[in-house]
Amino acid sequence: MTGLDFSSIAIERAKGLGLDCQVADLDAGIPFDNSTFDTVWAGDVIEHLFDPVFVLKEVNRVLVPGGLLLCTIPYDLRLTTRLRILLGHSYQEITYKELGQYKHHTFFSIPLLKYMLKKSSLQLQEIKYVIKFPKLKREFISTNRALVYFAKTMAVRAVSKNSYKINNSK
Repeated sequence: MTGLDFSSIAIERAKGLGLDCQVADLDAGIPFDNSTFDTVWAGDVIEHLFDPVFVLKEVNRVLVPGGLLLCTIPYDLRLTTRLRILLGHSYQEITYKELGQYKHHTFFSIPLLKYMLKKSSLQLQEIKYVIKFPKLKREFISTNRALVYFAKTMAVRAVSKNSYKINNSK
C-alpha cells in the first residue's frame, strides 16, 4: 500500500506509523508508472483538486486495466445545503467560520461526477450515499436515489477502462 498527500505533516505522521507514503501535488500528476495499482482509494480528495478530470485521467493511467477507483466525495447538494443557499447563506460559510478555510474547488453533482468519470475513461459501477437525517444522530448507507437529498457523502466505485501500455506517456 502506498499513500500520497499534499501535507508534509500528514506524511510524517503516516511514516511514523510505518506507512509507505510521500508528499505529492496531485494537480501536477500522480508520480507512478502506468498500470501500477489494482486499486486507488481517494477519500474526500477529488473535490480539492483544481482539475479533477486531469487527476481522474491520471488515476486511470496508474490503474491496471479493470482496476478499481474507490472514492468518497461530499454531496453538497443535500437538502440542508439547498435550504441554506435559499436562505442566503454560502454552503461554505460554516466551515469558514469554524476552521477559517474551505478548500473545495468543485461543487459535485451526480451528473457532473458521471461526466468527469466518462471523460477520464473510468466506468461508474456504483454510487452509494451516506445518509444523515437532520436532528437524528444516525448515519446509514443506501443506494436509493430518492434519499440522495439527505446524503452528506457519495461513495463511488468505478472501473478503469484504460488501455495504456507500460511505456505510453500521459
